[in-house]
Amino acid sequence: MQKIDFPWHGNPDFQLQIGSNLPFRLASNVKNNGSIGINILDGSGSDARPYPLYGLLPDGNDGPKIVEMYDKIVKTLNPIGT
Repeated sequence: MQKIDFPWHGNPDFQLQIGSNLPFRLASNVKNNGSIGINILDGSGSDARPYPLYGLLPDGNDGPKIVEMYDKIVKTLNPIGT
C-alpha cells in the first residue's frame, strides 16, 4: 500500500502496487442510489485494464472480488468491530 485518501464521501481510496507491476487505485464512489461502488483505476483515473499489468488476475467475474479485496483492506486496517 502506497497511499490512502479519504474523498468527500468518507470511504477510503487506496493506492496499491503488487511487486514490480504498475501501481493502481482501489477507489470507492457513491452511486446515485446511495450505494458504494468500488473501481480499479490506473494513475490517470481511467479503468485499469488489462488487469495483469497491475499484478491482478481477472476471471470474468471481477466485480465481487474487487469489493472483497477492498473490504479486506478496510477490515485489516480497522479491526475494531470485525
